[in-house]
Parts: sequence; structure tokens; C-alpha cells
Amino acid sequence: MVVLTLISYLLSGALGLALPGPEGGSDNVYLRPDNALRLAKGFFTALALLPFLRARMRIHGDAIVLLGTGMAAGLALVAASVLAERALFTGIFDFTADYRVVGTFSGMNIGGGYIGAYLAMALPFLLVFMLRPTTLALLAMLGIAFGGGYAVVVTFARTAYAAALLSILTAGLGWALAARHRLAGTVQALALPVLVLILAGGIVMGAPGSGFMAERLRQVAPDLADREANWTDGLALRDGSLAAALLGMGYGTYPRIVLARTPDERVATNFVVVQDGGYRFLSLHAGLPTYFGQKVSVQPDQKYRLFVTLRSPDGIGALGVILCEKMLLYSANCRETTFRSRTPRTWEDFGALISSAGLNKDTTLGWLRRPVELALFNPVPDSTIEIGHIRMLDPQDHDIIVNGNFARGTERWYFTDDEHRVWRIENQYLMSWFEGGALGLASFVLLAGTALAGAARAISGGERMGAAIMGSLVAFLCSSAFNHLLAVPRLAALFYIVAFSGLTMMQVPMGRPAPPAISRDRSGFRSDPPARPG
Repeated sequence: MVVLTLISYLLSGALGLALPGPEGGSDNVYLRPDNALRLAKGFFTALALLPFLRARMRIHGDAIVLLGTGMAAGLALVAASVLAERALFTGIFDFTADYRVVGTFSGMNIGGGYIGAYLAMALPFLLVFMLRPTTLALLAMLGIAFGGGYAVVVTFARTAYAAALLSILTAGLGWALAARHRLAGTVQALALPVLVLILAGGIVMGAPGSGFMAERLRQVAPDLADREANWTDGLALRDGSLAAALLGMGYGTYPRIVLARTPDERVATNFVVVQDGGYRFLSLHAGLPTYFGQKVSVQPDQKYRLFVTLRSPDGIGALGVILCEKMLLYSANCRETTFRSRTPRTWEDFGALISSAGLNKDTTLGWLRRPVELALFNPVPDSTIEIGHIRMLDPQDHDIIVNGNFARGTERWYFTDDEHRVWRIENQYLMSWFEGGALGLASFVLLAGTALAGAARAISGGERMGAAIMGSLVAFLCSSAFNHLLAVPRLAALFYIVAFSGLTMMQVPMGRPAPPAISRDRSGFRSDPPARPG
């Protein structure tokens, strides 16, 4: 399965590299040929770690325990980031605001359910605390479980709810089956349903009880129709050739194909830093609304002077500048100004005053403040605006914008957008088919299926952490029905590491003599020895 996946990445990745980007180039990674390399990064990262995973499993037998410990720590950190984000923007106990968290997932700048999928994948690994169920371990497990459950609730993502519940139920059932092989199995098998009820109850009570989630639940039917239209329209862009059927259109090509083959203005905004002699400038060709911004440090109740040098090659482009409190997708307390070119194809200087009244004013816990972002956008569809230099001076004449002359390309700048469906088909299976063809889809499904079989084999042999692997894979496969999850390298690497763990469980012989009933690794957790068959 690993070899088949490797072949798919090499062949379809080559197709992705061969398809050119927009005319004139692009600094938007999703519209560049090397987007194929970005998508392949997750798989090749996991592949590089596979020999170490197998060696640790073969020699010490505790690789899954170490993975579970790391996953539990990661879940705790992501849950903490979600709590901080909610405290800053909505309040921890406000379940009515139209705000969906992003946590540490910067890849959600173009939307997607990545944080929900991660949370659902990580929750089953809390079983690692049950290997040595001391009072401290149980308290840590329950604390992280409550934090992770809360984070799932405030994603307000219906797919994340389903994936989290399925993963927990799968892991709990697998744990109970594996625990039957051990004397302590009865106590531990009873503890898991309690955890399931706590998390499931939190989701059930938190979700429908909020006005925002109740509205989202009422929109299931129309949202499903929109998603089906996205699937149909996306697949219609494929070529009808045999090569496309077998190998797909190439990894990372979907946004470029949409840009090239969509006739109307509902395409992605392209941006590129252009060199004209010794002068560098940013060119924004407007499609759907895209905000090109960077975080800035502002003081409350101050006047800032904004200076911009720009030109419009077509004479109709404009530059909007907006200053907001913003994490990634949602903006608050915004103030905006717009500059319009007076003379086509001529560089012109503009200036304006921007007040920071009300910005960066309130603090949480005495030191947390909402981040503030300055963003650029072109409000005129199908027009181009070029920005030569932008400065924002504080009252002490310090420029608070970094790389405002784009001498270092797009360093310190990051973009977000309001229309996410131009970037992907919202279904991992269909995207694997679109970009990787029959080979890509088959390799993805067979790898996941074989990994599930390996986890099931481990469970039948009494290896309780096999339940965590199975629950995590179920979460990913469920989330994949409505998300393109392999588009984020970190999440892709996590999926392949978990899948490779399942494959390793399939390969490790289960019939070797059993060591003593309890063995402790350096982490202090008890590692399950392989049980004899039968």
C-alpha cells in the first residue's frame, strides 16, 4: 500500500508540476505549479518517519504509546488555543455568536474543516492515560477530554460532531474488546463509556442549545445541495482522457484549472510581486474577495498616517485598505479607506488618517489582546491594481508595517478569502480521484483500509492502543466525506503517520512469547505486550 501511494504521488505530482500557473506568474501558492510539492510534503514527511516507527515498534513495542502521548499533548495545546481565541472574540460561554474557531490551523485561511478533523482524530488517543490509570492520569485525561470536547463544540461544524462521536465510540468499543484479554479489563472497559458519555453529552447539550448551531442544523438540506453542486461542478472540469482517468489532473492543479476554465468572474484573486527594473511592486488582479494582510502592532486611541503608492494598468482598479481586529477569518471593529487611481498606468501617491480608537483596547486575563490586521484588497472585480509601497506611521513616525515595499516578496503577508469552493472539491475521495485519478483514489482507500485491518488485528490480539488508531482513522475517513483534508500538509502527515502505525500493527508478529504483564517505558505509561493468539 505504501509503494502504491508513493507511485501515485510521484506520477500525479509530476503532472501537477507540469501544469503552468496564471499568465504573468503568481505568489499565491495554490495557483503555482509547486503546489504539487506542498501537497506531497505531508506524505513524504510521514514516509521519512516510517523506518523509525517500525524500528521502535519492533525493538520496544511502545511506538503507539509514544504517539498517543504526543497526540494527547497536542490536543491539550489546541484546546488551550481555542479557549484563548473564544475568550478574546466571543467569550467562553457565548454559544450564540456567529464565530467558528480556527485555533492553530492557519491553513483555514481558505476555509475548510481542518481543526474539527484534527480534534476528532486526536480524541481517541486519550486512551493512553488508561494504560496506567492513576488518579493523576485520570484527572489529566478528563481535563483534556473536556477541553477537546469544548473545542469540538465551538467549531460549529456538523461533520466534526459526527466524526468525533464516531471516533470515540469506535475507540471505546475497540478498547473494551481488547481489554477482555486482561484481568484489569473490566474496570477499564467501564471507564471508557463514562468518557464517551461526558464528551457526547457536552456536544449534544452545547450544539443544539446555541442559536448559531441550531440555525446550522436547520440548513443541512440546502447546504448539502450546495455541496453536491460543488462536487458536480468540480468533477465536470476533468479531462475525458484515459490518462486523466488513471492518473488524474495532477496534484495541486484544481485551483489553476478552475481559474483557467471558469468563464465568469467567480475565480480566485491572483497576486504576484513583480520586478520592473529595480522597482518591486505587488499586483492584485481581483476575482472573488481576497484580503492580503499582515498583523500589526497598534496602540489604542491613536491616529496613524497611511501612505500608499499605486497605479492601475487598466484604469479601473482600486485599493481598499482595512484595519480590523482579526484572528484569521472573522473581522471586528473595522475601519476602511479606499484609494482610486486618477491616471491610468501612472504611479500616484495617496495618504489617509486611520484611527485606532476601540482597537487593541480590551484585555483578557490582563495580557491577552485581540490581534489587529491591516489588509489590502481590490474591490473592483476583473481589474488590476499595483501597489509599489505602503507605510503606516505611528505618532512617533515609526513604520509599523514590515516589508511594505515587497523587497522580500510576500514575506510577513498572508491572505484570506470569503469564497472557499474555488480552491477544492469539498470531498477528499473526489479530490483524490480528480487530482490522482483511479490510482490516487485506490491508493488512499486501500491504505486506509489496510491500516484499519491492522488496528483490528491488534485489538483482537489484546493491544488496546489499536483502538486509538482505529478511532483516529475512522474520524479522518468520516471528515473526508465533506472536506479535502490532505490539502493541509500537517494534517496529511498526521493521517499517514496514524495509517502507517496501523500497517505496522499488521506486520508485527503477534505470536511471540509474552513478556511480563506490565512494562513501563520512559514516559511512565504502561505498554501493552503482544498477547498470544487465542
